[in-house]
Amino acid sequence: MMRSSSLKKMLQLPPGLYSNTAASTRVFEPDKQAALQLESVAKIQQELIATDAQLAQVQKLSPNNPQITGLDSRASALRRAIASEAAKVTGADGSFSARAPNFERLTLESIFADKQLGVALAGLESARSEALRQQMYLERLVQPNLPDKAMEPRRIRAVFTVFLVGLIAWGVVSLLVAAIREHSD
Repeated sequence: MMRSSSLKKMLQLPPGLYSNTAASTRVFEPDKQAALQLESVAKIQQELIATDAQLAQVQKLSPNNPQITGLDSRASALRRAIASEAAKVTGADGSFSARAPNFERLTLESIFADKQLGVALAGLESARSEALRQQMYLERLVQPNLPDKAMEPRRIRAVFTVFLVGLIAWGVVSLLVAAIREHSD
């Protein structure tokens, strides 16, 4: 009972739901794509550290250097880029972490459907082999043909025998009747 209801539920899902969802959200493997995004954030952070170090060095050596404003704006641009890239991974709406549960559910449903398909195919193969095994009992070994000439009962012989026995019985009865008449006279 539980198996048929779950099969009905699975049949209600559109066939290309996993691939359609992946194509529409432009995410195919959220874990790997999030890792790539985090690697990008790490590279930007390294650039920010290098820029902050360069800014600190320039400020220490010459506090009125014109490079300070450029380095400062570069550092703030890197901070905004880090925030933007981190939001893509861990933000609320379009982030990988928000899309991951849907993909995990679809992945689990896909795995479950594959396993159910395997079980159904095994059951089909088992039923097919059982049917072939039972069909062996119905297989003809020799083709039927017309029956041979019957040896028994022999009809003409039986009619002749009945006629002969009846004739003998009639003769015995007529002799008995004649004998009784003769004695009574």
